[in-house]
Amino acid sequence: MAHCLHLLLVLTNFVVNLLHFNDAIPDPALLFANRQEVRLVDIDRPWVNGTSLTKNIHDAAAVDFNFARREVCWIDIFLGEIKCSNLPGPSRVRPRRVITEWLINPDGLAIDWITGKLYWTDSDTKRIEVANRTGGNRRVLFYDRLDRPRAIALLPSEGLLFWTDWGEIPKIERAGMDGDLSTRSVFVRDDIHWPNGITIDYETKMVYWTEAKKERPQISAQRYDGTGRRVVMEGGELKHPFSVTLFRDRLYWTDWHTRSIHSCKKRNGGDVRTVLGGERGGRGVQPLDVHVFTASRQPAWHGPGPVPCAEHNGGCSHLCLLSPGAAFRPTGAAAGRALPGHSCSCPTGVRLINETHCADRPERLIILARRTDLRLISLDTPDHTDIMLPLKGVKQAVAVDYDPIEDQLYWTDEETQRIQRSRLDGTDQETVVVSELHNPDGVAVDWIARNIHWTDTGSNRIEVSRLDGTARKVLISEDLDEPRAIAVDPVAGYMYWSDWSDVRPKIERSALDGSRRHILFDTDLKWPNGIALDFRLRTLYWCDAGKDRIETANMDGSGRRVVLNNKLPHLFGISLLDNFVYWTDWTSRTIERAHKMTGDEREVIVEHLPDLMGLKVVSRTAPTGTNGCWQHNGNCSHLCLNTPDGPSCYCPIGHELTSDLKTCIVPEAFLLYSQSKSIRRISLETPQNDVIIPLSGISDAGFLDFNMRDERIYWTDMKNKSISRAFTNGSGLQKIIQLDTEFPEGMAVDWLAGNIYWSEALGRIEVARVDGSSRRVLLWDNSRSPRSIAVDASAGYLFWADWSAVSSLYRSRLDCTATEQFVTAVNRCDGLTVDHDSGRLFWVDIDSRRIESVQLTGDGRRVVLAGLKQPYTLAVYGKHVYWSDWTDDRIERADKMTGDNRTVVRDGVKYVVSLLVFHRSQLAAWTPCVEHNGGCQSLCFASPLTADGQRPPHRCGCRSHYQLAADGRRCLPPAEFLLFAQRSRVHRYMTLPGEAPDITLPITHLRNPRALSFDPRNQHLYWADAKTETIRRARDDNTAQVILVHSSSNAVRHRPFDIQVEPYSGVLFWSCAEQNTINVTRLNGSQVGVVVGGPDSADRPRHLALMAEHGLMVWANQGPPARIELCRLDGSQRRPLVADLERPPSALTADPDTQLVYWADLQKVWVTDLNGSARVLVDRSQQKVEGAVRGLAVLGPHLYWVDPKQQLIERVDKHTGEQLSTVVSRTEGLTAIAAVANRTRQMIVSHPCYGNGLCSHLCVAVSGRPLCSCPLGLELGRDNRTCQRPPSCAHHEFACPYGEPHCVPLRWRCDGKPECEGGADEHNCSACTGAQFACNNGQCIERGLACDGVPQCDDRSDETACCGAEPNQFFCHRSQQCVPLRQLCDGVHHCQLGEDELTAVCAGGVSGVPADSLGGRAGRSQHSLLVILAVFAVTALAVSAFVLWWCRCRSGKAEPIEAAAGGGPMAPAAGPSVRPRPAGASRRSGRPRRESVQLSVLSRPGAPASSPVSSAPYDRAHVTGASSSSSGSAGTRYPLEPLNPPPSPATGLHSAAASTAAAGSSHAPTLGSYRYYKLRNRPPPPTPCSTDVCDSDSATYYAYRCGSALDSDYESDTYGVALPPPPPPPPPSVAAKRPGGSRHRDHRDRPGPPPPSPAAERYML
Repeated sequence: MAHCLHLLLVLTNFVVNLLHFNDAIPDPALLFANRQEVRLVDIDRPWVNGTSLTKNIHDAAAVDFNFARREVCWIDIFLGEIKCSNLPGPSRVRPRRVITEWLINPDGLAIDWITGKLYWTDSDTKRIEVANRTGGNRRVLFYDRLDRPRAIALLPSEGLLFWTDWGEIPKIERAGMDGDLSTRSVFVRDDIHWPNGITIDYETKMVYWTEAKKERPQISAQRYDGTGRRVVMEGGELKHPFSVTLFRDRLYWTDWHTRSIHSCKKRNGGDVRTVLGGERGGRGVQPLDVHVFTASRQPAWHGPGPVPCAEHNGGCSHLCLLSPGAAFRPTGAAAGRALPGHSCSCPTGVRLINETHCADRPERLIILARRTDLRLISLDTPDHTDIMLPLKGVKQAVAVDYDPIEDQLYWTDEETQRIQRSRLDGTDQETVVVSELHNPDGVAVDWIARNIHWTDTGSNRIEVSRLDGTARKVLISEDLDEPRAIAVDPVAGYMYWSDWSDVRPKIERSALDGSRRHILFDTDLKWPNGIALDFRLRTLYWCDAGKDRIETANMDGSGRRVVLNNKLPHLFGISLLDNFVYWTDWTSRTIERAHKMTGDEREVIVEHLPDLMGLKVVSRTAPTGTNGCWQHNGNCSHLCLNTPDGPSCYCPIGHELTSDLKTCIVPEAFLLYSQSKSIRRISLETPQNDVIIPLSGISDAGFLDFNMRDERIYWTDMKNKSISRAFTNGSGLQKIIQLDTEFPEGMAVDWLAGNIYWSEALGRIEVARVDGSSRRVLLWDNSRSPRSIAVDASAGYLFWADWSAVSSLYRSRLDCTATEQFVTAVNRCDGLTVDHDSGRLFWVDIDSRRIESVQLTGDGRRVVLAGLKQPYTLAVYGKHVYWSDWTDDRIERADKMTGDNRTVVRDGVKYVVSLLVFHRSQLAAWTPCVEHNGGCQSLCFASPLTADGQRPPHRCGCRSHYQLAADGRRCLPPAEFLLFAQRSRVHRYMTLPGEAPDITLPITHLRNPRALSFDPRNQHLYWADAKTETIRRARDDNTAQVILVHSSSNAVRHRPFDIQVEPYSGVLFWSCAEQNTINVTRLNGSQVGVVVGGPDSADRPRHLALMAEHGLMVWANQGPPARIELCRLDGSQRRPLVADLERPPSALTADPDTQLVYWADLQKVWVTDLNGSARVLVDRSQQKVEGAVRGLAVLGPHLYWVDPKQQLIERVDKHTGEQLSTVVSRTEGLTAIAAVANRTRQMIVSHPCYGNGLCSHLCVAVSGRPLCSCPLGLELGRDNRTCQRPPSCAHHEFACPYGEPHCVPLRWRCDGKPECEGGADEHNCSACTGAQFACNNGQCIERGLACDGVPQCDDRSDETACCGAEPNQFFCHRSQQCVPLRQLCDGVHHCQLGEDELTAVCAGGVSGVPADSLGGRAGRSQHSLLVILAVFAVTALAVSAFVLWWCRCRSGKAEPIEAAAGGGPMAPAAGPSVRPRPAGASRRSGRPRRESVQLSVLSRPGAPASSPVSSAPYDRAHVTGASSSSSGSAGTRYPLEPLNPPPSPATGLHSAAASTAAAGSSHAPTLGSYRYYKLRNRPPPPTPCSTDVCDSDSATYYAYRCGSALDSDYESDTYGVALPPPPPPPPPSVAAKRPGGSRHRDHRDRPGPPPPSPAAERYML
């Protein structure tokens, strides 16, 4: 009992000391960083009175103190911060954040206790820096010839600092504390490998350091002067020494391996003791940096004179730093200074103007745009440290420019599609231009007129605006291919730009308003990139990334010459300052400069900096130059642009300049007209306002109309056969309709209903929504020729002109019903226009050369103007009618009622096709279609008003071939139709009353489709593309288009020949002419395998036909000999159906209803039954037809075929071959045909293989039952459902069906993380939780909603898998029967096909079967067992705890707890092992589940045999292609100790922490893997693929131009030599299943480009 009371007293005393810690700090004491804390312990009894000085530290690795100030500072490597706190600790005083930015991998920390300065090293930025104790006046001391600086130690009495460097050339260096380069020298260079910690013995003048080389760890010593080197201790108790310190006659060091603090005699290394760790208070200890906290370790200043820097900061304006005396300076370098003293210094980037004072700011700067940040580099100091600006949201910065008036920088960002600006210190960041930017590239500031000019390579424009982004105007939009860099000369009034055009690269010049455009150079150029101007010498400089040279010429284009062409692998940005030209180079990753005249004096400013883009070198002195726009913006209301002729005022788009030529106004209306290559606007209110609307891609502009609701204009392009729309300022450009006829003849917009109408040459009128959706053919009469169209939206009428043999004007309802002849006795009419003001319809009679009108009721026809020369089109606005005349090349106007007051509006305009008056006056009109589209799903048509002014109900319509549902609002897709393809189109053909039989589907990316198929379940069209050698799919409205099969995969080339969708199992069969195989691919894109053919087979399969209802496949084998074969869908039970054919069949199809097979032999069509009884069905050779049958399809009672040569599709009776008729004629380029039979949902669901019949790969319907099968190379497992490799893997493993690896642990099956190639281990897994019902289509719903009488699943499977009103029943999905729930998982198959005993069902992952509802022994016994085990475990733990406490009380001391076997020093405490989950078990919400990893898997190969995994462990990183040193995703995973451990565990630590932080993670691992020090950051992106950089180590800039996605995230070494790229990631379909794609830590998660250490912003900026 006395022992227990004593223990209680000790614990009470410990708590009191912990809660009431005061200034009674032990002296001496050990101060050390202990991961999540900084701890102070008594040096004599460290295990008794340990005190935590800090709280809530993420990861402390380095620490130091100022004894006189009672201050402790430490580095938090996770946060990248240096913090300080005054004793007695943060429980009373909150820690101060001293250094908070631009620390990447800080390793060492030291405090100058004399002056209060902080010194630290950063092994990533390769710098040694210093700052005041508050973090101000930060300066880079050393930056050159540093590789991996680690620990640092100070000797203030001599003004010296020492540091270790464990880089490629390991060494220890010594230098003055003031950063004087003349004092720097190598202290130890020989016989040193991984120097780590370092400390100084001030009494004996010795320097001690640790070396962590694995084969020979050491502690060594050497005098200050570099003599007397000796080894203090080697090997033995040394495992991995990290930090070192000393006190009196003993050395103290921390060991990463033993997680302890040790000590020995400093003279000979004897008397080794474990001070803390192991059995001596080692629980929870992981010491890193260590110091002895005592006054003797920081001796006071004993030099002559007062303490340096103590009075008035030593007379320095900023930094006062200690400096060494003559003893530690080179001969002749210490004149006038024999003893240590001090010197004045400045923050980074700021120069020292005299011995004591610094400049107010840097004057000469490089402003650099990198991909994800912007940086400043001062040219005032030699260190050229790059300072990253604290900007937000920089994604792909390209170009940068500077405004010297407001001291602001401007930059373009291609990814965010913005132009932004900020002050030079990164504050006041704001977006200048954001809308209608596609790929903003070059940018130039006119600092005099206060304008900004930029290029856009996406829209191919050059634009201008005010500096705040207002008053935006397009200057040049024609004849630009890839405008890149831009520079302006505000004084002379010119701008210059480069153009990357593949056809004609050039450098151009124009006035600042876009006039006087002139090509300066268009020869001997390849990729002209940056442009810079020399205003003093009137010269132009540019760099060419293709020619690899820098050139110059006079600004007028004369005097062209090469300045530099040596070792310039890939130039990008260029700038000028004084006598030097500066440039960035992507490949060498450098910023360099050379003399601008000779190219001499070449110098590297910055190196090893990736992602370099544009740069601007500036002097911040007052700018020079002026022009007429300087004062009061030239008195312009908006834009003032200087030109060689002087300043002029201009208006932004949408404004017009008034007669005073200064003021811009927004017009009420203006006239639009179209010509061949452009659409222009003319003011109706002010003169001299004929401007082009900046629209790209116009080839032959035709008819115009506008939508008053969104103020967009619409136009047809007769060459591109398209209809497009855009806003009146040229923004929002969209191509909404791609036509398939010769060209559009007329177009009109119903702005109330939001529909657009157009006419086509082949007698069609079509309609669609204004966004191009819901396209429908309204009129398809070949006897008519509709041309010009006009819509009376409010009245509900459509007017059009018919140019057939008997020309007339027609009127109909908006859906083209109730058509009537409106006006007769007309010739060819054009320009139909409805004028609501007068209630009349106007038109131009081209042949009669007059303008006429008629009332909208059909009465009061009159001639407005007659005797015109060649009128073509017209428009009406207000009191006037406007028309174009092709003879006089003019636009005129006159009174719309009388024709009087005829006036010329615009002269010299040729071939005006369409006129349109755009006005903003909204009509007071309304129809039911205005609100919510009238409730219609697709199209809404307003009905005309009745005679008494009443509005009848509107009508809903659907896109072509879709039918209205019974509710009259929804649309239902067609069920049975024919598909046929041309070289770039796919048509759907079906005969329905009131429907056009043949329509073109709006499918894009068609490049000669050679085979078609259709999935009725998902309404997807599939096609094999002969040109791209791919298989694609899309819906009939072109949505959801994807590539299902690529032309090559896994280095295997594919050439798809024929395709067939099997909709029941959800797979695609396709033959490959390259590999001579028949392949099966799931409709989600994953691979099933090969069923016929292969490299060792003589088969040459081509045409395919499926009879999936019977589980059969028919295919043409080219042999030799050519034959038609029959087999099951899995390729088994093959037999010749028709043997020894004369030639391979030219087409093949099958009819599952009659079980007949049809094939074509050029001119003959044959038919056979499944017994091989063949006969000729059609012999076209007797008809002397020259064509040949190239495609067959059976639909209903007919057999269809394609004859490309005859350009037709014909059909016959499928039984007799008679009743020949032509279905489609005069259709060029026919390539394929396919029939889609009516397959109702009930037919699909009731098929035995619906949902693939619970099979892992193939399901074959045999006698009405599902039969699981496998592709070639696999065999069925013991469950007769899962395919695996022969021989099968072990019982606890899952067999990957193909690729590497062959076997993975079974517990990895369905864990949300694919390991098998193609993700086969994650196929056929339920993504629903136990509380959810899994629909057959993969959808998840609440379990309570299943079988409630209301379908919730999209496929309605929640109401089919039900057992009526019978309670406690389980529905067998495949067997279509019900069994009691109590019979589930009892070991007996009660379902006919055994669904009740499937692992997935028993695990609770199958719909309708919650795990807790399983009856019988399976559910109750498992639950009971778990409860019993839980109770037993809790009881056992309680008893064990009591016994342990009692024994410890009895013994009076605590016994150490042994580490788990195999865990190693880096392993965490053993946690619960992971129970392998059965295959098919459900995942929570479909997300990957985090799981702990057994320590045996993580231990070294030397783990004991008793480890839970006695065999060779699975290398999961190898399985997924990950690095073996990557840390896992589980919260407590630790990596293996590296074979060659880093000298600094903190360095390895921070590599992981910084990697996680760079990726935006909110959590960093406690211990990360060691990052190989030669790896650098990602390479810069290249220019377009046609440059030489596509073959270099560059990544993707403007990848959209290249048509490929190059990987930009591999590493390269210091000299730009590419290292091997990382393993490829898993396929997109697999990687998309979980965040991050592949299981290993992505190489992009490594720390990004190392940001610099900044100077104090108030001085640097």
